[in-house]
Amino acid sequence: MEDLGELLGNVRELLDQLQRQVNDIEQQVSVSEGEDRQPLLKEIADVRAKRERVLARVEDMIGGSGKVLEQLRQSIDNTAREYWAMVEKTAARKSA
Repeated sequence: MEDLGELLGNVRELLDQLQRQVNDIEQQVSVSEGEDRQPLLKEIADVRAKRERVLARVEDMIGGSGKVLEQLRQSIDNTAREYWAMVEKTAARKSA
């Protein structure tokens, strides 16, 4: 579980780095001359919106609600229980 938390932390760092790069590109586009700036500015706004949605999801996973990590932990526990139950049934059939 700690590895997953670390992975999500790394994703957040990457999203922050992406935001800095988008800000730099937007700055360059806004001061550049030319008529093609509007489509680029629109695309930058779209990228920024997508980043915000992903960041919100990552924040939720990291610990905003803690539900994702808890659900993952429960799924792992359930799978382990089901596996060992299957092993016991298989062993019982072989010994019978």
